[in-house]
Amino acid sequence: MMAHKKTTPQKNWNDYTKQEQRRAYVVLGTAGAFILLWMMTNFRSALAMVLLAYGVYFIVKAVRTPKVRRKSPVIVAAVLLIAMAVVVPQSPQSTTESNAAQSQQAASETAKKAELERVRQLEAAKPQVRSETKTESIEFTSIDQNDSTLPLGERKLSVTGVNGERTISYDVTYVNGLETARTETKAETSKQPVQQVTLVGTYVQPAATSSGDGYTNSQGNHVASPSSNPSGATARCGDGTYSYSQSRRGTCSHHGGVSSWL
Repeated sequence: MMAHKKTTPQKNWNDYTKQEQRRAYVVLGTAGAFILLWMMTNFRSALAMVLLAYGVYFIVKAVRTPKVRRKSPVIVAAVLLIAMAVVVPQSPQSTTESNAAQSQQAASETAKKAELERVRQLEAAKPQVRSETKTESIEFTSIDQNDSTLPLGERKLSVTGVNGERTISYDVTYVNGLETARTETKAETSKQPVQQVTLVGTYVQPAATSSGDGYTNSQGNHVASPSSNPSGATARCGDGTYSYSQSRRGTCSHHGGVSSWL
């Protein structure tokens, strides 16, 4: 006859005692905490924190244990765990690895900065052409014009001069921020200057010629000498006589000047 193989029935969670369940919770919790701390820091720091937590747990357990003979092993275990928690992160290997990692990181950052500086210098060394414009002033010119209506030598401003403006465009080359070349590309007058004109008098009054009772003026007309007759007079002189002058220049010159014009 064939012997039947005995099969061990599979336990459910409820089949375990509460103490066994608590131990399972502790193991799972410890593993989860260790993995989380490892992800947040590093392996040695995570191990040190877990050992420290177990050391504190054993100290609390030792305090709560009523029997003295059972306290000693618990206290020894707690002290050993706490000591290991302090020593593990400070091991020479950990310090060496940390220093090496820091040195490697510093070297990497230095290399990156050097590369960025090299690229910046190469870009700065490339010629850069920029378009620039400049506005210049165009000075006005001045001329003199003869005017026969003004007395000889007299000057009179006829037109006031005004400066003009000219806009010039350039292509400017820069290397390392310094200008190395400048080429004019366009020049146009945006505002024409206005020429200043000054009138210069050239008129010379001819000498008056006497003819009987009066004189001949510069136009060739006979003008009677001042008298007491106001008929046809153009001005009253300072001595009371009347002048028949056809121009205001020289009127009543020998009769006390012009008192009033008529």
